[in-house]
Amino acid sequence: MLSAAAANFKYSFEMINLPDQNPEGFFMSKFYYAILSLYLILAPYLRLPGLRFHDSQRILQLVVFGLITLGLLYQWYVPGRGKSKISLNLSYNSPSFLFLSGIFIAGFVSVVLSEFFKYALLEYAFTFWIILLFILLSPTNQRNLYRLGISIFVTATLFSSLYIIIFIGNYITSYMDPMVILWPDKITYSITFGETTLTGKDVLYFSNKRFFNHTQSWTFPILFSIIIFFKNKLKGWLKVEVITLFLLASIWWVLVFASGGRGTLVAIFASGVMVIFIFKNEAIEFFKVTILTFLTGLAGYLILFIYLPSTREAPLLRFTDSNRLDLWQKGLEMWVDNPVFGVGPMHYSVMGNTPGAAHPHNYLIQFLAEWGIISFIFLTGIMILFAQSSLKIRNSNRYLQSRSIVVIGMYGSLFAALLHSLVSGVMHTPLSQVWFILITAWVLAWNKKQQKVRYNKYLLCLLLLAFFVTILILTVPIIDELSAGYFEYIQSFPESRLWPRFWDQGIIPL
Repeated sequence: MLSAAAANFKYSFEMINLPDQNPEGFFMSKFYYAILSLYLILAPYLRLPGLRFHDSQRILQLVVFGLITLGLLYQWYVPGRGKSKISLNLSYNSPSFLFLSGIFIAGFVSVVLSEFFKYALLEYAFTFWIILLFILLSPTNQRNLYRLGISIFVTATLFSSLYIIIFIGNYITSYMDPMVILWPDKITYSITFGETTLTGKDVLYFSNKRFFNHTQSWTFPILFSIIIFFKNKLKGWLKVEVITLFLLASIWWVLVFASGGRGTLVAIFASGVMVIFIFKNEAIEFFKVTILTFLTGLAGYLILFIYLPSTREAPLLRFTDSNRLDLWQKGLEMWVDNPVFGVGPMHYSVMGNTPGAAHPHNYLIQFLAEWGIISFIFLTGIMILFAQSSLKIRNSNRYLQSRSIVVIGMYGSLFAALLHSLVSGVMHTPLSQVWFILITAWVLAWNKKQQKVRYNKYLLCLLLLAFFVTILILTVPIIDELSAGYFEYIQSFPESRLWPRFWDQGIIPL
């Protein structure tokens, strides 16, 4: 039955009718999608020696991006591979390309005018490196679209399954051993025997539980669509696969409640409303699954974290603004003082007399404050174009009711993450950025028009190489200094904590 479902999943992409370009590059596309998927599944647990989780994930992310970049350059330039050179789904005369070019130019002016050039250049280069990657990795044919879709669905399932298995192990162990800290609390104690210090194992695998919540915003809608897909293809709810996936999503909700992830909760339900608005009746079942898993997860939370006597009460929701309003006000004040080109990329995190937040927990306010009104207008133009293309989907012959759940899941994932970015740093954490590349690449392929594309491959190659080299120059020399820098920071501000941005300590020192 699973093989039949997989065949139907593959068939669900035939409606897209993308031209079958670049067949020789199919192997490379599989490599790109596989390496990104492996990163998402394994990166939380691969902590590099002497580094914190955020920095470990960042360095591994840079390695993965570097490998993909080298692969793309190889496809362009190695002699004898002309037939498999990259086909870019971006026209030079399209409004989206013009808006993106406007951000590129205005953003560079912001970098030049900024106070801390290296920090601004790092943010600028890394942002456009991500943009180029999701454009170049966007599928150009049905086979690659299917491959990317499978990668996203399998990755979301394996990532959540592995994390839940670890959580269950931790929960059972904490029930039996009072010395084991229950998820999502982090390790706060160590035991010293002479010159040997033993520290308990941290089971959160993220520097902050909000970073974990970011990944949930990306994966929840994918899990919902997988549940519906298998329910439809296996013809019923009372199938082992469907029940297992339903419980998986429900436990995912348990972790939202236990960690107090209200941003994820609001984003998931708001994205559900948005997909209903776009896809209408086709998204009703998607929203029903959202509610059913939510209620089941709430019941599981009440049992596991409230009523069982051996556990302590964990937060269900938080009812303060967590200083968000002050952070947003600061961002708007920074923009008013520097309205045209902003204060410079990453410059919200410039430290004053005492450390402050590295970003305002609202990506639009942050972009406005750091990049200025010109770049913000161009960004708004891109969002309007995307909204228009999304509203046209339901009237397109590429959209069929019997196969719509895959598309709804992808759009729901993107909407949830974008909404969550209005109250949290979704766009800054390494795993979330990789999810952004995969999901946006798929949606970009889905939305693109069938047209002949003209582009200067040498210019794009030069830009990709320039961003890659710039990131290497700005990051590699300081990796060995990260731990020493954190120690110095904590000594100077013992009452403060680390504020992640690019690195785990994201404050720019004066």
